[in-house]
Amino acid sequence: MRRSAVVLANGRRPTRETLRSYVQRSDLFLAADGALDFALAAGLTPDYVVGDFDSVSGEALRAIDPATLIRIEDQQLCDLEKALNLAVDLQVEQVIVLGALGKRMDHSLTSLSVGLRLAHRVSIRLIDGGTELIPVVSEALLQGSPGDTVSLIVWEPVRGVTLSGVRWPLHDEDLAPGSRCVSNVLIESSAAVSVREGRLIACRIRRPRSGRSA
Repeated sequence: MRRSAVVLANGRRPTRETLRSYVQRSDLFLAADGALDFALAAGLTPDYVVGDFDSVSGEALRAIDPATLIRIEDQQLCDLEKALNLAVDLQVEQVIVLGALGKRMDHSLTSLSVGLRLAHRVSIRLIDGGTELIPVVSEALLQGSPGDTVSLIVWEPVRGVTLSGVRWPLHDEDLAPGSRCVSNVLIESSAAVSVREGRLIACRIRRPRSGRSA
């Protein structure tokens, strides 16, 4: 069993240094279709490349072992979902997703929807710069620094929500879609969130430091 994996999607790219850092700390590296081009440019070769290969360059495909290419033609699934399904099949426990947010709003929202659908099978963290998004179906830990922003994005009614480590904690509360849980503040090194029934997105935004935005 591989404990952790990085999935690189073909959205807004992380820095090459960020990608290398996460890959070096993970057991498995998956690229979703056109993300292969950026992975190779960063000097990294994925363990597997997944997709229908409509956005990856022919040059990139020729540069890697054909045995690592997993072609899935199903147009009902986006390439990120195909890659996450593979991670689940390989019994990965934790997945860091890079490059899944920011490039197109519909793709970003779809990435979150896919994360919510699969969160009961694997722990998923979507990271974009200083922002971390975690689909929560049971419990999760958001690690950061005091002053970071913590928000809970509620897409459906949820029951029994508990949130600790923040300025305005919650204890076994029922929440409906809305803006009540936006812009909380981390007061410890981590915030713990749990849900008894339902699903939500936990968001941590790194506090700007040294005069730079997150």
